[in-house]
Amino acid sequence: MHRSPRMRSGWVKGFLLAFAMAGGQGIPNRMDNMKTDINRLLNVMNKLEKKELVNQNNAEVKKERSVVRKLYPNSHPFTKLW
Repeated sequence: MHRSPRMRSGWVKGFLLAFAMAGGQGIPNRMDNMKTDINRLLNVMNKLEKKELVNQNNAEVKKERSVVRKLYPNSHPFTKLW
């Protein structure tokens, strides 16, 4: 059976349209997954930044304690009770 070019182009267009519709429905799901992954990544980065700030603050506190200990070696916080 001989098919005309018009029939072939209609069949191809229909196939491509159906394929695009099927693929297009998955795109919003992928976008939602990407959004949740990005949010998770940002939350983890924020937590790490907070931990780094706490570690920096701890280092500063240790330096200040050592200075205070040198200035006031017999003060109450630095005396041993036992």
